[in-house]
Amino acid sequence: LTARGVANQDGINFSNISGELYGGSLNAKLMVDWSTRWQFAGSIDLAGVNASQMLTAVNSPGLVEGKLKLSGIFSSKTSQFSKIVDEANISADFVVNNGSIRNVELARAVISNGNQSLMGDDTHFDKMTGSLHVENGVYQYRKIVLQSAQFRASGYFDIIPNQLLSGKVSANLQAQSRRLQSNFTLE
Repeated sequence: LTARGVANQDGINFSNISGELYGGSLNAKLMVDWSTRWQFAGSIDLAGVNASQMLTAVNSPGLVEGKLKLSGIFSSKTSQFSKIVDEANISADFVVNNGSIRNVELARAVISNGNQSLMGDDTHFDKMTGSLHVENGVYQYRKIVLQSAQFRASGYFDIIPNQLLSGKVSANLQAQSRRLQSNFTLE
């Protein structure tokens, strides 16, 4: 990790932070101000990062595997340094290539017409795209699109601080002469 910044009595401004992270690269800018209370703001770009390791590092279950590309902004304001992460606001767009969602089997659930649980083997994909917004401990995933040669799913979901999940997914499976579609409510 290398960083270039300027510090004074009120804070520090890193104009360039770059390095390697979980098999990929990191580029960021960061401003820290402690003149009246703790304030952080900046931007981040990740490329080729191991998605599972990154999710585990931010205390999220590493259920998604693949190579992550992410571009976003973040900020946080608090009177207690220990609450910087808890009170962070994050907005980011992401792409995960050649990956899978562990223990979730969307294709089987489509074939069974939504009559079975989504839990099972992994769902493999060529590409997954979406956006993430984090505020007040609520993770909002929007415009999620998962694609592979014969499978496509789209949807949205929220994860609230007690780890409860809610959202909707629409999935399409195309096999030779048949096209199947199912809609799922996540909870």
